Amino acid sequence: MKEDPNWKVSGTTVTYPEQPAMAMTDSGLVPLPTSIGVMDLMVPSPGSTLVHWGSDVTTVNTGIFDITNEAYHAGPGISRSSLWTLHDKTPAHMIGGSFEETDAMKFGTACHVAVLEPEHLETRYSVVPPDAPNRPSSRQINAKKPSPESIAAIQWWQNWNAMNAGKTDISAEDYDAVRFIRDQLHADPLIQKLVRGAQFEKSAYWIDEETQELCRVRPDIYNPALAMMADVKTTNDASEWGFGGSIRKFGYYFQDAFYSDGWELAGGGAVDAFVFIAIEKKKPFVFQIYELSMEDKEKGRDDYKAALRKYEECKRLGQWPGYGGGVKPISMARWGKDRVGSFVD
Repeated sequence: MKEDPNWKVSGTTVTYPEQPAMAMTDSGLVPLPTSIGVMDLMVPSPGSTLVHWGSDVTTVNTGIFDITNEAYHAGPGISRSSLWTLHDKTPAHMIGGSFEETDAMKFGTACHVAVLEPEHLETRYSVVPPDAPNRPSSRQINAKKPSPESIAAIQWWQNWNAMNAGKTDISAEDYDAVRFIRDQLHADPLIQKLVRGAQFEKSAYWIDEETQELCRVRPDIYNPALAMMADVKTTNDASEWGFGGSIRKFGYYFQDAFYSDGWELAGGGAVDAFVFIAIEKKKPFVFQIYELSMEDKEKGRDDYKAALRKYEECKRLGQWPGYGGGVKPISMARWGKDRVGSFVD
């Protein structure tokens, strides 16, 4: 593949001499910060080198890093979620889409903390009392003559926010649920074996050999002794039939291959097995552990490599197309059927 004159690769380091320095983050293509930023939050794992963001040259070394979730998502490199959006939608969706955290996502994040970092559950979340007043709207807050009830609610939430600064609010019902899920999972013999001696939420960076693109992953769990990787997923249906649909819909098969390959290429160790821990979000909060077939793993590998090639092409040409121009035929008969192929086919 012909080398792009806009960047260079030396060993495990890719340098972007752009003005301003740009990188693909979970928010799309953005200028890299030139002052305090992700660099200040990064702590390398043994044998790795820090990512350095300069004002005119950006140098990113590959390896395994111990950084915050916020630093990972704000940092450079193409992630699985961005690649999947390009594959499942279009390049335009990947760089121009917006992100809004839903209640279901917030519950999933709380489950991740409870399962992977149980010692931080109490320090990161504040449980809102069941008798707390409704959170006042901006209209109530800015009203010229707020009602006595609004004034009381505004004062209550001001006091609450001051006492719980830096924490995320969670309802008592959801808090009890994630603690139940935590206790249920950690009582399972297989989960106990998986987490014993494991690494949690480490960030891996590597250069894709074919496209020379910087890639990144952040697996939930990696156990070096077992050479096993695991990802925690909350779902409405953890049955084989239900979660099988989620594997296709949300690109989990794509994630399996991208994470497994990337972790090894970043020097994190062999990944002989990748499993999904599917947890239902409603009572009785049952869970099931799944491992994909080799056929699905290979499909994921083919798809993520095709998406990487398309991403490299779009970035090189500076073109991020949507569905295409002109008039296309459409039929209601195709609605509801399984889609065949993707944008990058």
